[in-house]
Amino acid sequence: MQVPEQLLAERERASAKVVLDVLWRGAEGEPAWTAARVADIVSRTGLARRTVFDCLRVLQDRGAVRRERRRVAGRDILGFGLSRAMLPLQKRVRQRSRTTAGARTMGVAKRERTHASVDDRMLADLTQIAKHSRPGDSRVEICRRLNVAGAPCSDTVRAEISGVVSLGKVAGGRRAVVVTPDDGAEPRMHHVVASRPLLVAKGQQVRAGEKLVEGVWHKIKVHRRIVRIAEELGLDGKRLKAGDIVERWKKTR
Repeated sequence: MQVPEQLLAERERASAKVVLDVLWRGAEGEPAWTAARVADIVSRTGLARRTVFDCLRVLQDRGAVRRERRRVAGRDILGFGLSRAMLPLQKRVRQRSRTTAGARTMGVAKRERTHASVDDRMLADLTQIAKHSRPGDSRVEICRRLNVAGAPCSDTVRAEISGVVSLGKVAGGRRAVVVTPDDGAEPRMHHVVASRPLLVAKGQQVRAGEKLVEGVWHKIKVHRRIVRIAEELGLDGKRLKAGDIVERWKKTR
């Protein structure tokens, strides 16, 4: 099934619409329902798992999606019920911090420098892929070109605050890198892939925005970005070369 045009016309973040499109593509029946799992949505969109959960929460708040069980082939399956309309956007009231105006301004500035939105990171990656890919390239070849060129990657982890570095234990394939500010404020923990070499050492002083771990291009990441492009252009399932899909995407920019 196709996502209704009136839903795509609603004012909502692009990532939420991408999630909604994936849900509708696997939907059936009336009212529409899909058995898609969160893992399926993550795989098809190329979005981070946390982002997918956030998008689903937003869509549920607006009435476009609801958790619903249906009996399929004798089994009760928890899926997503889909609506053809959304509730109007509600204004969100931001709570004021008790910090001083100066401290609040500095905190926002650091966050803006070190936390690009998911859509911004996705676009940055797609821009690099478009810059280095060639017609007829496979996903593996595009990945090779990106690494040879040293193209910047959105997986780079940067310090959120200034302070002194300390290293935590490795758990679940990730290492905790803690930055403790000199002014006694609350430390900030960063979780990085343990197999990637650190660009900082224990006891080192770092500034907000400084790189802790360099991002690395790998074929799974490139694959997810290409899938995102293909779905955006309606080319999924066309069996086109990755480089040819990127070429078509470049013409739409």
